[in-house]
Amino acid sequence: MRYLLLTALATALVLGCHKVGNLDGDAGPDTDSDSDSDTDADSDTDTDTDTGTDADTDTATDTNTDTDTATDTDTDIPAWTEHTVDGAFNGVRSIYAADIDGDGDMDVLGAAEDDDSIAWWENTTGDGTTWTEHTVDGAFDGALSVYAADVDGDGDMDVLGAAVDADDIAWWENTTGDGTSWTEHTVDGSFNGAYSVYAADVDGDGDMDVLGAAQGDDDIAWWESDCIP
Repeated sequence: MRYLLLTALATALVLGCHKVGNLDGDAGPDTDSDSDSDTDADSDTDTDTDTGTDADTDTATDTNTDTDTATDTDTDIPAWTEHTVDGAFNGVRSIYAADIDGDGDMDVLGAAEDDDSIAWWENTTGDGTTWTEHTVDGAFDGALSVYAADVDGDGDMDVLGAAVDADDIAWWENTTGDGTSWTEHTVDGSFNGAYSVYAADVDGDGDMDVLGAAQGDDDIAWWESDCIP
């Protein structure tokens, strides 16, 4: 008898069995032939209850009641602080940033429909805290759009504009290079409902061409520049 008991015990140890008692009331001890394991992948050991070897269904019971908490440590969201450049530019429709006076910092350009104005603000201290307004054109009727580019290829920033009431696409030459003196040049004075202006080397010949959109004409057009032969 002792030999049989020892043999049964050794077999149970080899097979990884667990003696769990008589769970089904059938006058004999039941053994759980299932090893405990992590059945829900939550990094702990789950306990299963085996109802024996009498062909009934075994049920695994998870006794883990811990709660996982995810902490967001992302600190890359920027904070923003508003700074006013001009709080009385009546009917402003468009802005742009460029180094208009050639001093190495960014200045600001604006177009105001109600003021019929194209203007730029000098970044006086270079850090965006102090601004000085300069008018490019104060009678550009229905100014809607503004842009800056070196239109004439002389190394400084010129200004372009679109005026919806004047049906006008124009550019202003930065005559002195520092934004204090401007000479107007008309690109198209009958571009009905001129709404937007832009500059790029469309034909790849090395100079700036002009692009525009006209609300009244339902038109997108570009004008080839002959500033650089």
